[in-house]
Amino acid sequence: MLFLRIKQAETALADGRLEETAELLADPDVREHRHGQRLTSELIKAYVKRGREHLEAGRLPAAMSDCTRAAQLGGADPEIESLRTAIGQAMADHDRDGRRRNGMVAAARQQMAQGDVSAAEALVAGLEHSERAEGLLHEADLRRRQAQTAIRRARQCIECDDWTGALNHLAAAMTAHGSNPELAELTGQVVSRIAERTREALVQGRLDLAESLAQRLCGLPTQAVEAAELRRALDECRAAWRCIAAGRFRDGWQSLNRVRTIVPEAKWLVEAIGAAQRAAEAAEHLGAGPLGLLGAQVEPSPSVVPVKHVAAQRAAEVTAPRTKMGGRFAIHADGVGSFLVLSGDRVSIGCGKSSRPDVVVQAETDCATVTFERIDEDYFASSDKPIMVGGRETWRALLSDGVRIELSRRCRLKFLLPNAASTTAVVELCGTRLARGEARRIILMDREIVMGPSAGAHIRTEQLSQPVVMYRREGRVMVRTGEAVTVEGRPYDGEDGIAPGARVAVGGVSMVIVDEA
Repeated sequence: MLFLRIKQAETALADGRLEETAELLADPDVREHRHGQRLTSELIKAYVKRGREHLEAGRLPAAMSDCTRAAQLGGADPEIESLRTAIGQAMADHDRDGRRRNGMVAAARQQMAQGDVSAAEALVAGLEHSERAEGLLHEADLRRRQAQTAIRRARQCIECDDWTGALNHLAAAMTAHGSNPELAELTGQVVSRIAERTREALVQGRLDLAESLAQRLCGLPTQAVEAAELRRALDECRAAWRCIAAGRFRDGWQSLNRVRTIVPEAKWLVEAIGAAQRAAEAAEHLGAGPLGLLGAQVEPSPSVVPVKHVAAQRAAEVTAPRTKMGGRFAIHADGVGSFLVLSGDRVSIGCGKSSRPDVVVQAETDCATVTFERIDEDYFASSDKPIMVGGRETWRALLSDGVRIELSRRCRLKFLLPNAASTTAVVELCGTRLARGEARRIILMDREIVMGPSAGAHIRTEQLSQPVVMYRREGRVMVRTGEAVTVEGRPYDGEDGIAPGARVAVGGVSMVIVDEA
């Protein structure tokens, strides 16, 4: 019986059935026989030989399996150790190559997301036998076809004078394949044509139409110089109207003159400039006359009131219902931070050296002034000089959540839209601070401000278990929440506004709202 098993082991080894041979040699009687010992040595050599074949073919797990089986039979054999070392080196090289491939695929994926299909293809072109690389190449081919289709449709829209349709198709082409060489030519044609029509509307005094036309260019990454100038002319027109409406006729006159340098052929500007100048001169004349003396008078001192009456009056003022709050106020929350809140559709931020921004920050003298404008549910950033928005230089850009805006080398802002259901935005100061005040975040309030523990809150704090919603109604700041609310230690009924300077306690948060209008 013993010789029969030895004969079976010899036959299995000769046929290359190494695992079957190992099972037969597992019997101690067979393995200890001199023929069994000879077969064991031959089996070790066969495992080492097959392991090297697996190694050369790149089948590293199979090579390591044969090496391990040989080691179990032969112990510390030099041939086995040599094979083990070679397999270990091959595995290290394979891992390193895998990391390199993964890095190249990730870089290609990033280029693809930015619309640079050619760069993505170049990165993965040398990666053979990679399913991820093949998938990227397939996506690149699909994006090229999508871009070509969008470009063809954009050309058809241009021929039909449908500039809105052309812009929509160009935006789709840029998303699919932004590095397509045909896009630059088509974009230039569309920008030039829309800029021409915008100028015509400005000359005719149709500022509403000019504004609508200029808005269509915001989705394009590059704009002609003429388009940027017309955008600035519209901003100056808007600034002129704000100044005139506020009675600052001289400032309005200056803005209108700046518009005239851009569109000198606009005849309506001549009349508007003349009217603004006459209004400024009339206001200055009145201010220099007897009426101006009233503005210089000092208000008389109030009559003396007993201290207890003063204290009662102040307490009544703090808790008085229907107390109005301006469109600019600050929220100081203990343990949370300070926030400057501004309502309105347009808010400007800058250093205030050469302009009068709504919010003045500490920055270099060459710092640009950026204007945040809310149109429907979108936000746009525009400036009087080129700024960096999302790493790209532009005069005006459509903003998205998390985009970074650079006004100068040290003055940087981060635009945030924390809540998808709210059009209230947050501007975070990075590398700068307000010229006055301790707030590091500016809230561009639309309908409401959400304070709470979730990522969708405009003011994030873990001290609250439920969200607190602050909103304005008839000029008053109201609070709505499931938490207990007190104002100056008294329960808040939800019907009256929060008085400026009143101490408000909501859940675990204590805060003061200060009117800065």
